[in-house]
Amino acid sequence: MSHRNTRIVAAAVLAGLAITGCSKGSPTGPTSASLAAHLDSLYVAAIAANTPGNTNRAQILSIMELAVAFGNPPKNVTVTTASGTQTWKELGLAVVDTSSSPTTSEYLSVAYSDANVTNAIFAEVDASGASADTSAGLLAADTIEVTGTGTVAASVLSNGGACTIASGLTNPIFGEAAAFKCNLATMQFAVNETFPATTGVAASLESISYAPIAVTGPRLSH
Repeated sequence: MSHRNTRIVAAAVLAGLAITGCSKGSPTGPTSASLAAHLDSLYVAAIAANTPGNTNRAQILSIMELAVAFGNPPKNVTVTTASGTQTWKELGLAVVDTSSSPTTSEYLSVAYSDANVTNAIFAEVDASGASADTSAGLLAADTIEVTGTGTVAASVLSNGGACTIASGLTNPIFGEAAAFKCNLATMQFAVNETFPATTGVAASLESISYAPIAVTGPRLSH
C-alpha cells in the first residue's frame, strides 16, 4: 500500500485537471451552489494567507469545490474517531484516463467536520487494471496536515447525465486546459485510517473511519 502525501496528490490533480462537455448555468440545487461559493471564499482566504499550511488547505478546498460545483450536495457520513462517532459531510469525484492501457481511475474523496473545514480527511484510490495504490491524509485545525496509515476503498456504482457548473466561482481549477469531459456519477468510498500523534491535533483524530457511503460527484474522463 502506498501512502502518498495528500499535498502531492492534490497538486497533481490541480495541475492536470480540465473540464469540457459541461455547461455553465444554474446548478441543480441551491445547497450545492451556496456551498461551492462558500468553499470558493475559503480557498481565496487560504491563498491570501500564503503559508505552507494554507497552501495545503487551498489544494484540498479546491478538490472539495470541484466535487460540489456541479449541483450535487454533500452526504452526511458517520465518522468514527478515537473518542466516538461524529456526523461529518462527504464529497467525492473521479478522474479517468481512458487513453492509457489499462485504463486508470483516480477516486478522490473528502470528509469534513464543519462548514469552515476545520478538520477533514482526504482519501485517494489510484486504480490501474487489477492494482490500486491508496493514500489518505488528515487536515486538522485548519492547516495541519498528517499522513495516515490504513485502508481506503472506492468505486463507481453508476454513471449519470452531463455536468452543469455553478456560476460565479473564481478558483482557477475551473479554468485549466480543456482536456476532460464530465458526467455525474454515483461513487462509493470507505476509509479506515490511523494518524500519528501530532502537536496541535486533537487526540480524537488519531483514528478515523467510516463505512462505505455512496455520494454523487463529477466523473472527469478523457
